[in-house]
Amino acid sequence: MLVTVDKSALNAEQRGYPYRPNLAELIESVGSANPLLSFVCDEHCLTRDWDREKKLPDGGTGGYEHFVYRVKVYQDGEELGAVRADTRYRRSIGSENVYGIESFRIRKERGNMNLTQSKDLKVMLRTAKKAFVARANEELYNHIYREVKNGLESFTSSLRNAVRYSIDPGQEAMSYAEAAYKAHMEGKTTVELPVKLGSVSNYEEYLRRCGEYQCASYLMKSFTDKSGYAVKVLDDAQIVALNLESDTVVKYKSFDELPAEFANKFAMFKVLKDQEPYEHIGVSLGDKFYYVVK
Repeated sequence: MLVTVDKSALNAEQRGYPYRPNLAELIESVGSANPLLSFVCDEHCLTRDWDREKKLPDGGTGGYEHFVYRVKVYQDGEELGAVRADTRYRRSIGSENVYGIESFRIRKERGNMNLTQSKDLKVMLRTAKKAFVARANEELYNHIYREVKNGLESFTSSLRNAVRYSIDPGQEAMSYAEAAYKAHMEGKTTVELPVKLGSVSNYEEYLRRCGEYQCASYLMKSFTDKSGYAVKVLDDAQIVALNLESDTVVKYKSFDELPAEFANKFAMFKVLKDQEPYEHIGVSLGDKFYYVVK
């Protein structure tokens, strides 16, 4: 095969696994049609198929064979999708080998929405030419903005729920009602309540959750106010940063190219956990997406 597939993420045994029937042919066709594409195989590209005719050491038959059934497709460090070889089952004809194309540009209403299959190699090649196109700046901006926004909203909502579930609303409401009644009978217009809530069992954990929620709320507001940077790190270590204030996209080939102020904050994510927020830094949202404050 003339097209090179990067298998550096696999161990020595896995690198020797054969391709499923038709997969090598599809890789060759897609790679020849677009030389800008690169192909990567990792542990998520492996499977095993049952072979009832496989000869076993004890003289029996039947066993599993390992295969590479899909290969990821990249351009300029961005994952565009994957090519794959599958077995499709139909009631009228039984099983058949088919080619498959995965891409975020494919949208179907049923089944795997980002996957299309066909027995015809020419059909799959036409699909690949449309599907494996890197995002332009505007499309890339919208993609990163949407992912970071959704990540911040989900993160903030989960912390808010964690604080709420630490409290018994009924018990706290009755405590307030009793204090308000007592203050009213004494002719007061304000109520004094203890700082430590009576319904919270683990108060240190409650305070930690409150602090994280307050920080996440600050980051969410900062993002909504179009301040700071939404960031995605590509698989080849390129860093794509959206300047939310100026609505611009900047690509940095490596960490060393980052501006000093940006780099000092972004470097902290190497020692911070995912979803560990700080008002003066930002937060790592997982899947190589980040929000960095300005």
